[in-house]
Amino acid sequence: MRPISELADAIHQQWKERNYALEVFPEVAAEGLTRACLPEQLKPRDILDWLENVGENYLPRQADLSNSFGEPAVTLWRGERFFVDALFWTTGTTSIHQHGFLGAFQVLAGSSLHTEFDFETHESIGSFIRKGALNARAVRVLERGAVHPIHTGDKLIHSLFHLDVPSVTIVVRTPSAQVGTPQFNYHRPGIAISPPRGLQWLTKMTQGLILLQTMGDEDFGRRAAGVLARLDLESAVTLLFELFWKTRDGARFQEILRNGLAAHRPLASFLEEVFLCLRRDTSITTMRSKVLNPDHRFLLALLLNVDRRETVLELVRQRTRSPEPVLAICDMLRELSEGDSQGSLGVTFDETTLAVLEQLLRGRSPAEALHALEHTYGPEAVASSREDLLALCEALRTSTLFGRLLGPAPSYR
Repeated sequence: MRPISELADAIHQQWKERNYALEVFPEVAAEGLTRACLPEQLKPRDILDWLENVGENYLPRQADLSNSFGEPAVTLWRGERFFVDALFWTTGTTSIHQHGFLGAFQVLAGSSLHTEFDFETHESIGSFIRKGALNARAVRVLERGAVHPIHTGDKLIHSLFHLDVPSVTIVVRTPSAQVGTPQFNYHRPGIAISPPRGLQWLTKMTQGLILLQTMGDEDFGRRAAGVLARLDLESAVTLLFELFWKTRDGARFQEILRNGLAAHRPLASFLEEVFLCLRRDTSITTMRSKVLNPDHRFLLALLLNVDRRETVLELVRQRTRSPEPVLAICDMLRELSEGDSQGSLGVTFDETTLAVLEQLLRGRSPAEALHALEHTYGPEAVASSREDLLALCEALRTSTLFGRLLGPAPSYR
């Protein structure tokens, strides 16, 4: 594919002139992508056509056959020192992560909400788990043609929430082994994990426990808690993350966690908060997989990644060009609710719910919200429904969608 070959040749030449210094590769790759103007030369279908016709003897060795990062991920060019991937995205979204490689990426098609994070380590649990505080520090929309360098470690902790179907990213990167930095995934309120691989006993024990759970074995909870109690903390936390994704019963999982880490109560309490946040985040990303409208996806992306009401309103104002971003949000929620036949939003956005939500999004307390509603519905109507309206305020402030935005400040902040 000529545009990609020309890009790779130009980057290779520029990097060679700088003696292949690893620390300059993000800059070289980003400059190369910017100069190449790939969105003007290449369409997503061109890549699929090339893939169909390239032939097995000429396809570069693929970096990700299992599509663990991309839907699909396609290696377009490969050299000894770096390679070029195209990552297609339809329903998937990235976790909050850092990189174990260097490079740069460019949005070839579609757009994404890009959130960068800071992580402050408070405690290390072994070599592959860190406990601390995770905070979003920058949020912006990356439109078609946008380029961003990729640095290793905590120099770039980020997530991408893709807004269009498909969104396609071109990534120029070094092999992970060339840099040798662990690739942590991060979860709110503040844990970083890069599970050790190749631990035979732990892997098979995990698989065995998951099989017991799949079989509906009544002894599954006791066995899982017993295994956790015998493990070192690093292995126990690794096992808990594996069980979280496989255990459908949230209450049973919480019981396993508490019993298995009974000797480590502070950590158990912290992990309960981690998995509560993770369950909420997973619910929103699952909603996203059923939504195709880019504006609706944008709203879900904000609710997933941003916990400051003022920032959400400003970003909605910029995207919709509406002088009333609160009303724009309510309109989007009304449209989402109309198409939510399966109830995946967790809230039915009828006119009463939207009227209450509008007041909360304007920064009003529940009491202030009810007072404002009196101007629309009259004091008598509000007074007769006061308890129901206060309960609705509480439901919205603790809901999956709006808990982070409207609820009390998290305890970890």
